[in-house]
Amino acid sequence: MSQYYGRRQGGFWVAVFGKKVVGMFGLEPSSSAGMELRRMYVHPDVRRRGIARQMLRFAEDECRKLN
Repeated sequence: MSQYYGRRQGGFWVAVFGKKVVGMFGLEPSSSAGMELRRMYVHPDVRRRGIARQMLRFAEDECRKLN
């Protein structure tokens, strides 16, 4: 996954709770002025705990860093 996003000037992240991967998402340029959130996923056992909200906030912060 990280190779795919790296070749496209994007990135791939995972969310970890304890020692368990509970979520993931990728960011990929959609144009010269924008990024696209790709493949955002949160494990069903941990949904509705704010993990997706935190991941989205992190993704938005990463996009701001890249302008």
